[in-house]
Amino acid sequence: MHRLPRGTTTEGWATSPLATVLQCARHLPFADALAVADSALRHDAMTYDDLQAAASGRDRAVLLHATKVAANPFESALRAIAIEAGVPVVPQFEIHARGLVLHPDLVDPLAGVVLEAESWEFHGREKHAFETDCERYNALAATGWRVLRFTWPQVMHHPDLVRAVLRDTYAGLAA
Repeated sequence: MHRLPRGTTTEGWATSPLATVLQCARHLPFADALAVADSALRHDAMTYDDLQAAASGRDRAVLLHATKVAANPFESALRAIAIEAGVPVVPQFEIHARGLVLHPDLVDPLAGVVLEAESWEFHGREKHAFETDCERYNALAATGWRVLRFTWPQVMHHPDLVRAVLRDTYAGLAA
């Protein structure tokens, strides 16, 4: 990041939300920058059109993929890994399966692949959440979807493992 001259603030902030997103897009790793951009859109700090109008150079790649429908930074990081691996995923894509309307974290609708960012905090602490996840998984699997489930440590600390699973899955689809 770059220092601003003293006294340079916008509404009490050292930079505007848009300037912050642009600086992050230029200087942070792709996954981190995408999480920042998604968060700014999700919290209505700016619009997608604002991002596109301001984008140039390296930040354009990040801002091209930014979306307000990404549920959280964990999902954004998983999406960044998929994008870098050449997997065309759509966040929160609607799927109808066994009478349920589902919005998995990430979906490649053409290949029939679902990627789920599974955290213990939201998916494992309560019996009801666990039961719901099992029902969702079974509905997807029973209707032909390949469901890949990734944990926080895998996405954040072992992205090569995630890439390998994606590579092997797509190699299996091509065979």
